[in-house]
Amino acid sequence: KLCSMGYVIIPLMYTKEFAHLSWQCENTLLNNSIAVQEANNKLVFKELCKKFNITTIAPVYEAGMNKMPRVLALLDPRETYLLRRPFSAGGYGNVKGKLADLLPLIKLYHKESDFYLERFKEIYKTLGSLCILKDDEISFVGIDSQIIHKEAWEGCSFPFSRLPKKLLEEIREKSLMLASYYYGKGVRGQINFDWAIRQKDGELKLRALECNSRYNGFGLCLRLASTVYGINRRELHFYLDTKMRFDPHWTTKKVIDELEKINAGVTFRGGVVLTSGVKDGKAGFCFMATNRKDLADLRRSFKTHITGLAERPTKER
Repeated sequence: KLCSMGYVIIPLMYTKEFAHLSWQCENTLLNNSIAVQEANNKLVFKELCKKFNITTIAPVYEAGMNKMPRVLALLDPRETYLLRRPFSAGGYGNVKGKLADLLPLIKLYHKESDFYLERFKEIYKTLGSLCILKDDEISFVGIDSQIIHKEAWEGCSFPFSRLPKKLLEEIREKSLMLASYYYGKGVRGQINFDWAIRQKDGELKLRALECNSRYNGFGLCLRLASTVYGINRRELHFYLDTKMRFDPHWTTKKVIDELEKINAGVTFRGGVVLTSGVKDGKAGFCFMATNRKDLADLRRSFKTHITGLAERPTKER
């Protein structure tokens, strides 16, 4: 009914089930669900990067429901590994540990899904790049810096430029190269690429991590900025944290009341948006402005109003 009035349904991920629903609703959003599924497979993405000569962190073990088990004894029990699923979002299911610690989970994963192991690498900075694929255009939005906690994504900030220009340009070029490939496969909408910056032999090295052909945090903030504050992507500055803490007794209404006070005092284009449910003194918030200074002032104002706020210790990388 809403589609007949001009509304468009935007899915978190364009699946074959959504493609059918989209067709029923005469939705104008066209996509290729098979290509989207392929793009979201982390192991397939690693193979694609090989073809484009883009360095990734290679898997050292693959197994699961659809694969024959291999001998784990060939792996070094002294090394630290990262256990991952080919299909996951936001780091869900990522577990770091020695082989002995991961064995119980490996046995469980064998029954539930495919999975793989890769050697754990210390990462200096985790970045994301966003491209938008339309029927007649491929555009590069920019680069964000991700907040990673216990190997999972918990937020991001944009724009990010605190790296040598050569490295930032390399991310842009490789993002557009990959986006062009997926465009040719029929993928449309937002497509995000995650990158690791590693320090090796005194130099910063770029490593591709994964592709996310879906609606993600970066894209959500982009849309919120445009629809709520009229801020376009060229002037947007935002900081998104999905796990900010405050008094556990606060209700959703209390949090909204505090946000109204903050936003009422904002004298520039921007403000704070609640981006998740409120539960056990924890919620997600996005801070938006058109420059770095206003964004910093907004975050300070938030901390002043949200008394009892205790931000978790985290390593932004």
